[in-house]
Amino acid sequence: SYGGMLSAYMRFKYPNVVDAALAASAPIYLTAGEAASGGFFEVVTKDFASVNSRCPTIVRDAFREVLTLAKQGQKGLKQITESFQLCQPLNASRVEHLIKWVQNSFGSMCMGDYPYPASFLASLPAYPVNVSCKILLENEGKDKMRGLAQAAGLFYNGTGGSLKCFDIEKEYIECADPTGCGLGPSSLAWDYQVCSEVYLNIDTNNVTDMFPPNTFDPTPHCTGKWSVQKRKGWMPISLWGK
Repeated sequence: SYGGMLSAYMRFKYPNVVDAALAASAPIYLTAGEAASGGFFEVVTKDFASVNSRCPTIVRDAFREVLTLAKQGQKGLKQITESFQLCQPLNASRVEHLIKWVQNSFGSMCMGDYPYPASFLASLPAYPVNVSCKILLENEGKDKMRGLAQAAGLFYNGTGGSLKCFDIEKEYIECADPTGCGLGPSSLAWDYQVCSEVYLNIDTNNVTDMFPPNTFDPTPHCTGKWSVQKRKGWMPISLWGK
């Protein structure tokens, strides 16, 4: 990922010093603004579909239920709160945050989908996407929203986790990176870097991906929190896009 990008950039910038570089899973085109904006979550969706083609359909159906219930006021929001086992009652203004909480989980599990238990991004079992998809399938005929919550909760609760409820405000912090910045001081550093240097144009459309449509614009966040704006042409000019 980012380490692979740095490896490639070292080779680009200093070919007289670096003979070769291995850039594994390095989104060089994406961060240079040279890739399709829907590409990231399209790949996430394909990852789940590769386990079972029903999984993306279940996710779409569950999100549809969430959005329908959210329009019903307090009664619908209460049902969402109960199905997702949220620590605090969900209000209408945080429904989008709940959706991003799920997106962050699924995207992160795809990036950490190792064939062995790992704690790179969270305490996850081997093949976490397979495990998450299995949870979705097990709940398909029961409560799809509960299944979506448990499938996403695998990332936040980890292997054998002890969480009794999900605190979506603490477990996921919105930032300039729509795939998630993580938590703690390092997340602030990455948030600032994405605001100022790394171009991440990542949208969802519910057609090529399984998430509700959203056109991501980090500008309000970046100007409000860091008083900076993206330099869209800096990375492809300075570090080569293609």
